[in-house]
Amino acid sequence: MSSPDGPLPLVYEPLDAAQDCTRLVRIEPAHNEAPIRCQLVPVKFSERPRYEALSYMWGDDSAKHPIFINGKSFAVAKNLFDGLHFLRRCRTDGLFWIDAICINQDDLQEKNRQIRIMPHIYFRAKTVLVWLGLKSVVRTDSLVLWSMYTCT
Repeated sequence: MSSPDGPLPLVYEPLDAAQDCTRLVRIEPAHNEAPIRCQLVPVKFSERPRYEALSYMWGDDSAKHPIFINGKSFAVAKNLFDGLHFLRRCRTDGLFWIDAICINQDDLQEKNRQIRIMPHIYFRAKTVLVWLGLKSVVRTDSLVLWSMYTCT
């Protein structure tokens, strides 16, 4: 990814191509108005990591919003930005697998390897969360984020 001012700082350490591994993201707690700050955590599936996977609609890619990953600026689409705010408010602890963040989208070899193991990634998740977007947020006790938990 890049910004209008040039390439963004590198936030990714290479994954070991010889290992069955990926990255997970931890969203740091903060007040709603504060910038979203995350940490990437490399994991091997042989270590049986506990995480939730987020499935969401990528939406309009032209509207980017800044977050911070490992202290460096990173741009995400609006729908994911909204989903991250929701997760930060409702899920105060835990690791998540989110494709747009956990996969280095600029590394074609890594991207292809990670896409091949996506069924495995979703299967190993303790919960798969589905973010439908803010337009779906209606106070009718229906869940916007499908899971076994609720957020009030």
